[in-house]
Amino acid sequence: MMTSNHSEENMLLDVRIQQIQQEIRRSQETISEIEQDTEKLKTAECEAKQMALKLSERIKDFHKDLESCDRESKETSFNLKMKLEDLEEEQCDLMSDMKGLQKELKDVEAEEAHLQEQIKVSKAVPERKMIFKGKIEKGTDGTANRFDVIPQIRYPVEGGTAVITFEDSDVAQNILDRKEHEVEVGHCQIKITAHPIELPCPSYAEIQTSVCNKRILVSNIPKDLPTDQLLDKLEIFFSKSKNDGGEVDDREFLPDSGNVVIAFSNDGIAKTLTSKENFSVPLIEKTCLLKVTPYIMGEIKDLKVTNIVSEKSVLLRGIPDIMEEEILADNLEIYFQKPSNGGGEVDAFLYIPAGRCAIAVFEQDVEETE
Repeated sequence: MMTSNHSEENMLLDVRIQQIQQEIRRSQETISEIEQDTEKLKTAECEAKQMALKLSERIKDFHKDLESCDRESKETSFNLKMKLEDLEEEQCDLMSDMKGLQKELKDVEAEEAHLQEQIKVSKAVPERKMIFKGKIEKGTDGTANRFDVIPQIRYPVEGGTAVITFEDSDVAQNILDRKEHEVEVGHCQIKITAHPIELPCPSYAEIQTSVCNKRILVSNIPKDLPTDQLLDKLEIFFSKSKNDGGEVDDREFLPDSGNVVIAFSNDGIAKTLTSKENFSVPLIEKTCLLKVTPYIMGEIKDLKVTNIVSEKSVLLRGIPDIMEEEILADNLEIYFQKPSNGGGEVDAFLYIPAGRCAIAVFEQDVEETE
């Protein structure tokens, strides 16, 4: 019985040993598999680290490329912005230049229109007959197509003085050099002084002309017509609408040219009349063909005046009123004609007694050339 029990126990022990051996083998196999998996994991981990390192380097390179692209983009954007600003500034300059050119163009067009108007006016000015009287000038220094304006200078003469003009400027200088002169007049002797005459003379004048919108100039008028009747006839004619006229505001006779200026109350009438130009106007005894032209107004824009000393004229001061004007003037003129007194031929003499005054008119001394 005991043997049988012992055999069973041994059998159970063998079975148990076998079971344990099997578990050991399975555990060893499991450990082997785990070791293999561990090796694989280590290999995979190593590969993952290498891949992560490569990815990190690629990311760094990408960031570098991104930063480089960003810098290039910013530089490009800045350059484009600067170029845009330059273009905008250039456009602004071009616009300013264009405005300036447009203004210049308008000024040129206005000047051209003004010149065209002046051309029309110059073609319509009153005609004057010109003849050659034999006077010639030497040289061809570009003085052709030029006209000179001879000034008339009005010089105020006080009372108790005289203005004397000699034919020779040397005589006038002799009288000035002596300064004081004792003149015997009747039973008296008077002491008078000689002084140079300084005259203001224009040396440069700039005049801007323009056409008056309300005035016309009527020319080709016969001479020797009564002025008042002539003005009345012209006003009546140019007041009528059938003659393209209108209400007359003023009329003026110009004695130097014999022409008449007529002023209208309204604009436009003058332009209509000047465009027609010729009118048959009934005057005092007959109908005359008169010419109507624009009335030119002048405005002095610049004037320069210099003082000049009259070479042949002398101002005499300190003349007392001791006898009749004509007798005293004759005595003074006789005194200054005598060469012994430093005088010479007298061209003009003006004496103004004390208490009175006058205006002496000086003109340019033009000597004719043979």
